Amino acid sequence: MNKQRQSHNHKPSLPRLLTLAAVILLLASFGRSGSSLGTRNPRFASIASLMQGEETEEVSSAVEEMEDLETEAVTQEVAELETETEEPELAVAEQEETKEVFTEEPTEETTESLPEVEETELLPDTEAESETETITEPVTQPEPEPPVISLDVIDGNKTLACKAGKRVNPLELVKAKAEPAGKVKVKASISEIYLGRPHTQRVTYEVSAVSEAGAKSSEKFVVDFKIVDEECPKIDFGHKKISIQEGDSFDPLKNINYVRDAVEGDAEYRRNEPSGKVSGTWYTVDSRVNPDVPGVYKVYVHASDSSGNVKDREYQVTVKEKTRSCRGGYGYGLCIEYKYR
Repeated sequence: MNKQRQSHNHKPSLPRLLTLAAVILLLASFGRSGSSLGTRNPRFASIASLMQGEETEEVSSAVEEMEDLETEAVTQEVAELETETEEPELAVAEQEETKEVFTEEPTEETTESLPEVEETELLPDTEAESETETITEPVTQPEPEPPVISLDVIDGNKTLACKAGKRVNPLELVKAKAEPAGKVKVKASISEIYLGRPHTQRVTYEVSAVSEAGAKSSEKFVVDFKIVDEECPKIDFGHKKISIQEGDSFDPLKNINYVRDAVEGDAEYRRNEPSGKVSGTWYTVDSRVNPDVPGVYKVYVHASDSSGNVKDREYQVTVKEKTRSCRGGYGYGLCIEYKYR
């Protein structure tokens, strides 16, 4: 498009054409005046005749040239008007072509040939800033991380021993902590755990914590405590050793003060050991004492509770022999028996 404009600039303009026409007319008038001078002066006759002949040729050629120049000027003006109307369309087409070129992914060759464009930071207008109010956006602080809660059973022991009539607070059996450190609060689903019988007690703990930065968190923990009876029944005797006289009556139960379980209470006496599992505490006595035969004997006591805890004890029984003595006198045979020495 620029080349077309440059080629139009080399063509003569309308003022130049008018000037050329005026020069041609002057030359024509000068030719006619030259012919009159030739009649007067024969020296100029030949020049006049020559000028008249040249006049006709020059005038005709000049007229033709003027006509050509006029048509060319008109054509040039029309072409310029057309180019002016086509320039916006060409500009739009060029913009679309440049958009398509930039949307295409650059190949390795084009990326290497493209020059690096330095990013320039636009400086704000200080006058405009002075006129407008400065608005400062609040700086958002990152939210603190919630604390991590853990709950541990003290000594890691989830087994509790049975104790008759005893109860324990479930909060005394655990310890909660939070990381990072802060305030920790623990709640239990029940207020106490009964230790009077063997069983399993489930407790749900709800732990909430607040860190020093104000972050909150809560967790739930479920702990199953097993209450077991691991204590054996107790057997108490009146004496560890007793003595009886030969022929005396003997009851092995009289030397037993009690047989008692700490959880289940007093034991029940049974002549024979029961088969299978029975509820409650029971005991048996194995005595082979023969009061009519002097000697040393033992009595065995066996006790067991419903949890399988057993206890065995024994005590000693001594059967003493009777003494006899006979004295004779006065011709009579007399035998006196002493029951006790």
